Amino acid sequence: MSSYGAANQTPHLDALAERGTRFETAYSHTPLTLPAHASMLTGRLPHQHGVRVNGLFELGDEETTLAEILAANGYRTGAVISTFVLDRRFGLAQGFEVYDSSELFDSILDTRTITIKRRGKQVTAAATALLEQWRDEPFFIWAHYYDPHRPHRPPSPWDERYEDPYHGEIAYMDDTLGDLFASVDRLGLRDNTLIVVTSDHGEAFGEHGEDSHGILLYEETQRIPLILSGAGIGVGVETERAAALVDLLPTVLAWIGIDTPTNVDGSDLFENAASPANHGIPLESHYALFHYGAEPLRAVIDPPYKLIESSRPELYDLGTDPGERRNLIDEHASIAARMRLALPPPPGANTATRSLSVDEAARLEALGYATSSGGHDFARASHPLEVASAIQDYEDGVELLRSERFSESAAALESIVAQFPQAYEVHSRLAYAFDGMGRDHEAIAHLEIATAGLPGDLTARRNLASLLARIDRFDEAEGILRAILRESPSDTEAWRILSSVYSARGDLEGAARELESALLANPDDDAIAGKAAAALDRFGVSLGREHRYEEAEAVFLRALALRPEFSSARYHRAVALLGAGRGDDARRVALELRVLDPEYRGVDRVLQRIQATE
Repeated sequence: MSSYGAANQTPHLDALAERGTRFETAYSHTPLTLPAHASMLTGRLPHQHGVRVNGLFELGDEETTLAEILAANGYRTGAVISTFVLDRRFGLAQGFEVYDSSELFDSILDTRTITIKRRGKQVTAAATALLEQWRDEPFFIWAHYYDPHRPHRPPSPWDERYEDPYHGEIAYMDDTLGDLFASVDRLGLRDNTLIVVTSDHGEAFGEHGEDSHGILLYEETQRIPLILSGAGIGVGVETERAAALVDLLPTVLAWIGIDTPTNVDGSDLFENAASPANHGIPLESHYALFHYGAEPLRAVIDPPYKLIESSRPELYDLGTDPGERRNLIDEHASIAARMRLALPPPPGANTATRSLSVDEAARLEALGYATSSGGHDFARASHPLEVASAIQDYEDGVELLRSERFSESAAALESIVAQFPQAYEVHSRLAYAFDGMGRDHEAIAHLEIATAGLPGDLTARRNLASLLARIDRFDEAEGILRAILRESPSDTEAWRILSSVYSARGDLEGAARELESALLANPDDDAIAGKAAAALDRFGVSLGREHRYEEAEAVFLRALALRPEFSSARYHRAVALLGAGRGDDARRVALELRVLDPEYRGVDRVLQRIQATE
């Protein structure tokens, strides 16, 4: 962003900064999307709200989001999401009347596509529609943009204007934000609307041995932009006060005039605005822990110092060394000792405010770490810096996987698990590669490793069940799926796979029964209703082939109760009635089908058969 000194131009964000307050120094508490947004929306640190990494955790119902607070105070609340990482299944939809995570994401069933995204123009269009709908009411809209994110592929013409694709993505995002700001002005909302622009993390380009983000805690991934503009916000102000994501909830509530919950970790950024710093900003990164079995990273910023705690502790003076090149840990041991008191607790440590959930404990224990209050010994674990290069290999392997270059992907991913056997997520991706090559047994072996290490990864467990069923290990597949459904009775994908297991066994009645059970657990799921109706139709046809016409007709009626417009079930019901010698009923049903679906093939044929029997 040019308002922060970058060479690329961001005129719309610069104009917003000129109309408001720009924080020169702001921090994310973690370099990962889901936990950072959880902190943004709750005002609580990751070790408090419990979301530590993407995908493996969800925000619990016991947490209170900004959307919930505002909804309780009469606000319309809407979110427009651009990446599967923030899909509603991960808990951030709490309090949102509209949580538009796109039907595109609802169909995603495997984690090969976890980074799928919507372009910024689509996000702006959806957010603008909410603005227009709610323009005369109090509203809170969260518009989430994913464009400046790996893999960096700006759309045309920004891909041609910028040699660096990352800069092209930022310029594209600025342009689409300009469209959103223009809509705010067009609708006459600028004077009574607070606009907040920030980010969940930054991006590294090899400065400290990491490309992208997620593992290390250096400034390139933790420093984020923060601009606020609205009535009562200082105009053209640049403040040196250090801000953090947990400060956004109390700041927004203070601007509105709503009391902040007492359990919030942040504070109003405009209260005592002259204060030079927000002391003791905690940071953490556990991606390398949960995915590679490496030790966790924790840090704290107490300007001008930053302490990164690990088996290789680091202390930097950000005032004189913003690039974090000179480690002062030996020179200033007393400063480091004082700052350690403000570090976030290590994962698994009991705190006064939050105990580990069963799921968190299971994941940590599966990685070989105790969860008692006695602390942890990471002495034999890899330092996250040692796995940073493996992350790039991993992303390359996933890209090859998405391109269906399965053998190349497998080679890249096998090199990682050879070095880091506890890289359970990599085992999952490697299973996809072997699956793509038709090597089922190898795919199963890697999924068994992945599910043993990450028992909470339901996607890997579902995929394992699917592969086991493919090689006729039906009982094992069913056992896995039944276990998932005991934990999560509304898991529609587990129900769907279980139904397919019964179909593969040749038990069409069981296949239909499981989908009807899925519908009982998800009564409003239209897609499951359709699948259940189709399964009942197949089962009814099989009964008809056995001349069990009365039973078949009863099954077709069950299908039509779920899908009255289901032409296939109506047609097959007419055939079953004819087979049962009920020609008049068969004619009536066939004529109904002709009216409801004149194009359906076979109606004339069944009417001719009825006539021939008379």
